[in-house]
Amino acid sequence: MTLRPLSAENAASIRILEKLGFRRTAVRAGAFLRAGQAMDIWAYEKVLA
Repeated sequence: MTLRPLSAENAASIRILEKLGFRRTAVRAGAFLRAGQAMDIWAYEKVLA
């Protein structure tokens, strides 16, 4: 299994992971602050067979 956390605003990286077969498995709402705004982290995983 491979895990990849990403900022929810990183649309380009999210598209790449989804094209590679990763799926979103968790959301950490408000995981960090950027410029005073709470940002989410999305966790993606892919099971390697």
